[in-house]
Amino acid sequence: KFYGEREMVSLYVKYEDEGGENISFYGSRGPFDYLSDKAIKEAGKELNIKTINENNFELEWTGQSTSGTETTYQESWERASVPVGLSNIMNHTFGDQRTDRPYSGTWMMKGVRSMSTGELLPAKEVSYKLYGDGSFLAFSYRRAGDNETLFTGRAGTFEAVSDSVIKERGGQNTIKWLGENTFEASLGNGEDSIVEVWTRAEMPESYQAVCTMLNEIRSSGSGNADDGNKNYDEVVMLPDVIAQFPGGMNKATEFLSENIHYPKECVKDKVEGNVFVTFVITKDGEVVNPKVVKSPDSRLSAEAIRVVLSMPHWKPAQQKGQDVAMQMTLPVLFKLSNRK
Repeated sequence: KFYGEREMVSLYVKYEDEGGENISFYGSRGPFDYLSDKAIKEAGKELNIKTINENNFELEWTGQSTSGTETTYQESWERASVPVGLSNIMNHTFGDQRTDRPYSGTWMMKGVRSMSTGELLPAKEVSYKLYGDGSFLAFSYRRAGDNETLFTGRAGTFEAVSDSVIKERGGQNTIKWLGENTFEASLGNGEDSIVEVWTRAEMPESYQAVCTMLNEIRSSGSGNADDGNKNYDEVVMLPDVIAQFPGGMNKATEFLSENIHYPKECVKDKVEGNVFVTFVITKDGEVVNPKVVKSPDSRLSAEAIRVVLSMPHWKPAQQKGQDVAMQMTLPVLFKLSNRK
């Protein structure tokens, strides 16, 4: 859950791979009211709240069970960072401000072309897609009453292989451009293939509201990052322009790969995998406060922290034209065949 001043987003994330790069998700956006120290209202429903400490609280409400009887429900919540895969995708998708790429901006599905007749059949639901620097996000949404919006989608890796081929989450799609603002994407092969038609469009107001709210969320529920005796400015979760590694994200991945010192014990035990490290890039471009959020082995975690801290200064993120600190999450890949 993400709580704003007057709105909230509930989000359920499913990881489709061990690396956390590809996800599916669904959720809702609706109004939020803080009634008192003991009660809040989510999407018009009043819930009892019990604060355990600054990082934990419990919710309680009464509702009908599947058998129709009135039942009291309880949930426990803990403060957390934005999920790793989602954080990467939001940073690389919404933070990509370049307009010189053919896929930049927001796209809406116009329909699906019949393989037998060639007829363009209208889309059954409103679907949108955004392409960013190495990631994409696709979603659809619908209204649920006057105040709540439900949405579902998928996201993950994106690569423009050529003018006629792209890869989404590793799957290859054939592209046919019908104009500067319209393209067809052929998915699958043979009888199972489908052709989707996408056209450039404005992001819907409802989804803009979700993005605006997420942009106001501060990393880890805190406005400050601390590293030793240093205090850094407020950390912006989704700045207007994200921080840039010298040469781009591919160079960042290359730097990490070339500077890893593979722990000998892990080589012996044949341990490998991705270590996800979240860290802060200050408004001066310095990398600070690294934390491991997902790792296959603690010995790899220690080396991942070391190599992340060895990175050169980044070009800082910007918010309203001003340099700001932001949180970034990167995977550090340990692969035995690549070890040095």
